[in-house]
Amino acid sequence: MLFCFQPAFSQSDDATDPVKLFEQGQDAHAKRNFQRAIELYDAAIKLKPEFPEAELQRATALLALDRAAEAVEGFNRAVNLRPDWSLAYASFGRTLGFTGKNDREAERILRRAVELDRVLIYRSKHSL
Repeated sequence: MLFCFQPAFSQSDDATDPVKLFEQGQDAHAKRNFQRAIELYDAAIKLKPEFPEAELQRATALLALDRAAEAVEGFNRAVNLRPDWSLAYASFGRTLGFTGKNDREAERILRRAVELDRVLIYRSKHSL
């Protein structure tokens, strides 16, 4: 007789997996439960401090709650963790531009996003 064994994972197992927490955060984010999403992204980042995707999503959720200063800090961490990620630079620059506090810095960061996209497009065209 064959038995199919599939381990059952409890909710507490998810609490130790930063990727699962990030995915749960994305689900909450999609449902516009921004505070819960932030809590889940924070938990993921606590377990995996170098998690630029979680930093970016957390910053985006912070923006939705009109917490722009905290969002700017999160976008900054995301670009520092992944300096070749144009999406993070674009989000960072756009947010800085909206706050109107540092237009020159916003322009510099947005130019970096464009530069990274150009490199990506160039590489994709020449790798075929």
